[in-house]
Amino acid sequence: MTRRILFITALFAAGTCLAQETRLITDTDDRFHEAKEHFQKGRHGLAYPLFLDLRRNLQESDRAARPLIADEVDFYTVACALKTDEPNAEGEALSLIGRDRQGSLARRMSFHLGEYKFRRGEYREAIGLYQEADTDELSDAELADMNFHRGYSHFTLGEFAQAKPLMNTVRQLPDHPNRADAHYYYGYICYTERRYGEALESFRKVEDHPEYGKAVPFYVSSILYGQGRKDEALSYAESRMRNVTGEYRAQMNPFLGHAYFEKRQYAKALPYLEAAAAGPEKMTRGQLYELSYAQYEAGQYAKAAEGFTQLSSGSDSLMQSAMYLLGDASIRLGRKAEARNAFAFCAGNSSIPQQREVSAFNYAKLSYELGYQDVALNEFRRFLTAYPSSPYAAEARDLLVSLLAGTNNFREALDLIDGLKTPTDASRRLFPKVAYGRAMELVNEQRLPDAERLLERVVKDPQAGSFAAPARFWKGEVAYRSGRPDEAVRSFNEYLAAPVALEEASAANAHYGIGYAQMRMENHRAALASFQRLTGDVRAGSPPTVQDAWLREADCHFMLRDFAKARAIYEKVVGFSWASADYAQYQLAMIAGASRPAEKISQLQAFDRKYPNSDLLPSVHMEVASAYLAGERYREAVPYLEKVLAGRNAGDLRPRAHLRMGIAQYNLGNNAAALQSYQRLVRESPDAPEVEEALESARSIYLEEGRTAEYSDFLKSAGRTVRRSQEDSLAWTVAENRYAGKDMNGALNALNDYLQRFPDGAFRTDAHFLRGEVYNGRKDWKNAVADYGAVAERGTGRHSERALQQAGRISYFELKDYPSAERYFSSLKESTGNREVRLDAMRGLLRSQYQQEKWNEAVPNAEELLREKSLSADDRVLANMVQAKSLQASGRYAEAVARWKTVASGGNAAFAAEARYSIAECHFLLDDLKNAEKAAMETINRSGSYDFWITKAYILLGDVFWRQKDYFNAKATLQSVVDNSRNEELRVKAREKLEKVIAEERKNSRVGDGRP
Repeated sequence: MTRRILFITALFAAGTCLAQETRLITDTDDRFHEAKEHFQKGRHGLAYPLFLDLRRNLQESDRAARPLIADEVDFYTVACALKTDEPNAEGEALSLIGRDRQGSLARRMSFHLGEYKFRRGEYREAIGLYQEADTDELSDAELADMNFHRGYSHFTLGEFAQAKPLMNTVRQLPDHPNRADAHYYYGYICYTERRYGEALESFRKVEDHPEYGKAVPFYVSSILYGQGRKDEALSYAESRMRNVTGEYRAQMNPFLGHAYFEKRQYAKALPYLEAAAAGPEKMTRGQLYELSYAQYEAGQYAKAAEGFTQLSSGSDSLMQSAMYLLGDASIRLGRKAEARNAFAFCAGNSSIPQQREVSAFNYAKLSYELGYQDVALNEFRRFLTAYPSSPYAAEARDLLVSLLAGTNNFREALDLIDGLKTPTDASRRLFPKVAYGRAMELVNEQRLPDAERLLERVVKDPQAGSFAAPARFWKGEVAYRSGRPDEAVRSFNEYLAAPVALEEASAANAHYGIGYAQMRMENHRAALASFQRLTGDVRAGSPPTVQDAWLREADCHFMLRDFAKARAIYEKVVGFSWASADYAQYQLAMIAGASRPAEKISQLQAFDRKYPNSDLLPSVHMEVASAYLAGERYREAVPYLEKVLAGRNAGDLRPRAHLRMGIAQYNLGNNAAALQSYQRLVRESPDAPEVEEALESARSIYLEEGRTAEYSDFLKSAGRTVRRSQEDSLAWTVAENRYAGKDMNGALNALNDYLQRFPDGAFRTDAHFLRGEVYNGRKDWKNAVADYGAVAERGTGRHSERALQQAGRISYFELKDYPSAERYFSSLKESTGNREVRLDAMRGLLRSQYQQEKWNEAVPNAEELLREKSLSADDRVLANMVQAKSLQASGRYAEAVARWKTVASGGNAAFAAEARYSIAECHFLLDDLKNAEKAAMETINRSGSYDFWITKAYILLGDVFWRQKDYFNAKATLQSVVDNSRNEELRVKAREKLEKVIAEERKNSRVGDGRP
């Protein structure tokens, strides 16, 4: 700079020698020097008006005569404008640089424009201009300033590599005003480069700086800590905390908290960690863990649990330890459900084996204590398999035995006990209860053979105790339902020898069962004695069992021809207006008919009016018609026979009605009408016993009218020929004898041969039926249904009822072909006249419709079932089940809950399990989360043998927690389904919900980026 000034002075001296010096020139020089002095001393505000005036007074002649002076005036004017932030300064500077692109003025102006850009924060542009500046023209102070400003610009732009050498240069200038700044920035850059020694050296230079002294303590402490000088770092940080405020204190809080945490001085760590948590920044997982642990050590379990809960994501050791401690904290707080979920997370992590083992045990134990019996059972089994030598193994076995003793998960319990190679004393003592409970489930599911085998095991078990007698009772009930009344009587009597009451097993019900079995064996005197044990005090409000027993007592008197006693009871039943009053009225008519036929007809004729909806109407009409026929009053019999044929539930009365209609019409001289009746009989019921008599009667008419050809056609339509084939009859006899001799292989071959040779044979329906029975015995379900179906298609006959019943049962239970089952049960319901068979058909029909969710069809059927007399508990449950489903499907959730509760209390374990879940689901749909959670838990606790509904209840419970924003318990619940469910569809559903819960939790978490 000195050289430039001297050069300009020389120019002025030369001008003096060459031309006459004028006052103007002298004044200009003086003002130029004055302005320049102001500029060099930083008084830019004073220099700028002087330079501006000089430039304004310069003439073109002056610029031509003295160009260097003119350039200098322009330069300093623009430089001053930049320094004083004049509005057009940047444009003038760029213009000057453009005019003198490669000259000295441009390089000099680049520096000043760079400074201008720097002051405005335009660091990228400033860096470019500094690079163009002429450093030789800068003073030492300007050069140092430029180095700092360049370094700061690079630093601000994150270009630490370019900033570092510049800051290093400035920090070594003892008197530079930005030396402290340079030390800080250089130290920071070294810190980021992990050159901690150099960083520490620079930071130490400014630790007492009024500004940097607030920030440096964090870095110094961190460096000392990283170098292993932990005590020194802690002491230094503590000593400096009084000078640290604001955002810098927020950095120191987690450092000091962590440092004390590592020294296990949790009480000292806690306030710093709490202060860090109270800041605006989200915490890391590691910081949240340390805070929660310190709170745990301080006995602040609720606060600790809140923090640990948010660390349930991930699979590292931090997550496992957090869940382990959360489990313990929750137990201390009495929150067993939360503790259970925490131990579940911990047990699923293998980072710390010891914690995993303890947590697996605690998870099983808490599941047991909280009523998650199915989970507890599985978890104890897993625990003992994984840790057979664990110090907790003995307690686990004891709890497992206790669990089995109190669970209603009879299927799983029985499988477990039967799977033990060496049953323990506890499991042997437990077996009778578990086997009996499982047998009751099988009875409710109509799996009678399986139930019977289990009951036999209970009876024979030396430790059966109080379960032996009830098992004998149910052996009797199963035998009766299976069509073995003699065995039923024997088992009921064995029960009565030492009766033990248990739910439906009671002395009264045993006598009731014996009475029915004796009636089925037609031992009416013995049956009477059994029923009379129940009917000592009969009133209008007597329970249904007593009502029915009294009615059966009357039936026994009737069958024993003690009509006076029978009449007295029947009349009382009618007077009480019981549900069975129509039957009693019918029986009274029968008694009257024994001695007074006219009175019988009179009573039966009034039946339609008194009982218009009675199922007995077809029988009543048939009796009236029969009475008229017996008195040869054929014309009067016809209307009643027509009522039989037009009414519902006529069942096996239809063939008889057709036959008698034909007889009546023949005797009235209406041969055409008579033949029409016989033809309908043959067409609708070709295998009915009445067919043979109808054929003979038709033969008489055809012969009488000389229409033998038509008679031949009629016989063919009935599967007959004028001369019955001896070969047909012989082949059938062979097959029938082999079946009767229980040679099932021979019978099957003979039946196949018969049906192949005589597809339209006289015995083809019998052959299909017997072959269906053989296939059924072999569990060849498809072929059995095909043959039963062939029998059913032939219409009403002696085998049609059983064929429809078996086809329906096989289609439903074995083939899961619910549409076919519905078809068979519907036909059976409409065709049978047997009340028990009809009830079975209605039950099967409802089950089939239920499986297909055909509520429109199912609800009327259910309502009809509920109107049946002496309805069993199973029937009532089934009907209520369908109604509940219908209400729920139509969105009437509150009404559905009431109906579902009826189902749940009905005794059928399978339906009760679904009912409990559906109650929970309805509450959830009503947004009644408290009751939804309660009902879901009840499903889990009380539906042990029904995994599907338990799993759905767990998923619903997860939904409840999710809606409550209890993400921790929602995750734990859904994760348990993902980990344990054997139903893939439900596992996928739970996994999808789990992912959504986790995503929502992240949005609301106190944890930041998830890093430790």
